[in-house]
Amino acid sequence: MGEFNEAQVAAIKHKKGPMLVLAGAGSGKTTVLTYRIKNLIMNREVNPKNILVLTFTKAAAKEMEERFHGMMPKRNQVTFGTFHSVFLRILVKHGGYSYKNIVSPRVQTDIIQRAATELDHYLGSGFQECMDKTKEIILNIELIKNHRIKDVKEISEKELELKNMSADTAWQFYQYYQNYMQQKHMIDFTDMLLLTYNLFKEKSDVLDYYRDLYRYIMVDEYQDTNPIQNDIIMLLAEPRNNLFCVGDDDQSIYGFRGAEPSIMLQFPKEFEHAKVIQLPLNYRCKENIVQASNRLISFNKNRYNKRILAARTENQTDADVIFHAYDKYSEECNYVKNVLLGNDKQAAMIGNVHYGDTACLFRTNRAVEKFAGKLIDSEIPFYSLEPLRNMLDHFVAKQIMAYFEVAMGNEKNLYEIVNRPVRYVEKRYVKPSTTLAQLKSIYANADSDKSYVYENLLKLEEDLHILKELGTPSKMIQYIFSEEGINYKKHLNNCSKIMHMTEEDIDDLKETTNQLYIFFRKYDTMDNLKKGIEQYTRMIQDVYKNQDRVGKVALTTIHSSKGLEYQRVIIFDVNEENLPYRKVDEKTDIEEERRLMYVAITRAKDQVIILYNNKNASQFVSQSQLAKADFKVGDMILHKAFGKGRIVNTDSKYIQIEFPEKNRTMKFNFEYAITKNIIKKL
Repeated sequence: MGEFNEAQVAAIKHKKGPMLVLAGAGSGKTTVLTYRIKNLIMNREVNPKNILVLTFTKAAAKEMEERFHGMMPKRNQVTFGTFHSVFLRILVKHGGYSYKNIVSPRVQTDIIQRAATELDHYLGSGFQECMDKTKEIILNIELIKNHRIKDVKEISEKELELKNMSADTAWQFYQYYQNYMQQKHMIDFTDMLLLTYNLFKEKSDVLDYYRDLYRYIMVDEYQDTNPIQNDIIMLLAEPRNNLFCVGDDDQSIYGFRGAEPSIMLQFPKEFEHAKVIQLPLNYRCKENIVQASNRLISFNKNRYNKRILAARTENQTDADVIFHAYDKYSEECNYVKNVLLGNDKQAAMIGNVHYGDTACLFRTNRAVEKFAGKLIDSEIPFYSLEPLRNMLDHFVAKQIMAYFEVAMGNEKNLYEIVNRPVRYVEKRYVKPSTTLAQLKSIYANADSDKSYVYENLLKLEEDLHILKELGTPSKMIQYIFSEEGINYKKHLNNCSKIMHMTEEDIDDLKETTNQLYIFFRKYDTMDNLKKGIEQYTRMIQDVYKNQDRVGKVALTTIHSSKGLEYQRVIIFDVNEENLPYRKVDEKTDIEEERRLMYVAITRAKDQVIILYNNKNASQFVSQSQLAKADFKVGDMILHKAFGKGRIVNTDSKYIQIEFPEKNRTMKFNFEYAITKNIIKKL
């Protein structure tokens, strides 16, 4: 085994008992896993059918299986699979379920939208717009199920971090969803885990069968396990406990899905005689990149104490890690375009980097979409690993289009706009078949206290007439948004208050509305608008679905980039309230945000470019740049409040600085001063 380092050999040769392998970025964990399987079969005489390998993604399972079969093509009895695929097979065989019981994403969306129209929280003008939160609602339901919550009070007691929703609202959606699923005898991915756990607990014969079958269990990406997954693993592993778990606690970034890095940290306590081994070498990243990532992650406290070393120590340059500041988003975009085109001298110091060897990483899907919009009209080819949201599917776009159609004489969508803005037309009268003339007739003869509704309808009639006279999308959109016209923006502001939108949702709504306004302003005829919509929709689909990704820049969120690698990585918007995110808890979530930044940096093989705003740089920028060893006695620094100073003393925890202009010497906690961007080296 001369091609492996000492730690890799120890992991590959491990036979019995529990072992945890701390496998950092680029440390060759997949190779270790596949060679350990080979070693068990060839040198330990383990029957291949007694080996179970669990992964988190189909791609990872497929890659590992293909690698193994490349080494041992005739040994195809090893079970490779995701948690869900393996446990679903068990449920089909022993739990009375079939593959037809699995709910599709489309049906899940239909259930949530059905719930949104029926629940009291979403009645009245504006609440239909919450249907755009379908993804968050499903994530919240998964979170509640994964933590086996029995009552709404437990959400607070267990401190579940729901996405953009109150506990009461999430619980109502959960109850509606669960009742519907049970009535239809349907199961989702979370149910596959819960039902398997219950099956094992209730049917000891089934559990014993699989314990005997899977005598050697290997788990990839162990840091991403959630409590229910880990409970099943522990049940299956007993009593032999031949459990081989591989992961990196520094790359645990799926807390929003219920993953708990504490599970990995507790492994040595779970098994008294567990062996813990670290794979110390990073074969992917250049040394400067490894050092930057080490500096950053050292600020986390809840982790295994380890330090990754770089195997690639040759050809280091000052451009391996670039920190670039900007003042405006347009400056950030222009800088990146210059880098991609090879026009930036510093970035080009590492040599020519092709489009296909470059990835742009973002904190959110919305940020991916925003930059994709900037690249659409450029000569730079790109693709997105995220499905780009079609802004024309947004409720704002649908309502604007409804105004266009009704103004042009098609009243079938009148019900979409009659109370947007609110005109106080009663819901019982608002139906797809209702015409404006019918509504006017109803309220013309109504009681005097309803006369204002009739006046509102007359104003709507006048607005629609003006829109028809204007005739072009570019002029119509201006009237819809203007205060003298329909004042649609005021309606959106009211909606955001009624729905208790988060700051994030409000920002997203403003950005989408802005983009739609610009989009509709471009067209001078309805025919041209129709062609523009078709062209835009086709482009959005092609950017995501196009399988021809050769020679194109990758755009993706940091979460989706995990497990991937690129010659050059550009990390956007490393700013406070973005990375780390605005809603993180200072003590706990900040560590996951730091791990997310660590994952982003370690995707890069040759160069990482970190972009940040001059006025709001993330603490992660300074944490990646400097370690305590970089601050030496005699160095000049700049303090946020006290100005220029000189370091006069340092120890293991503190740094002492003399400020001549203030005629005083002060001591600071180094970690706090760096984390809060209080001091900078000059």
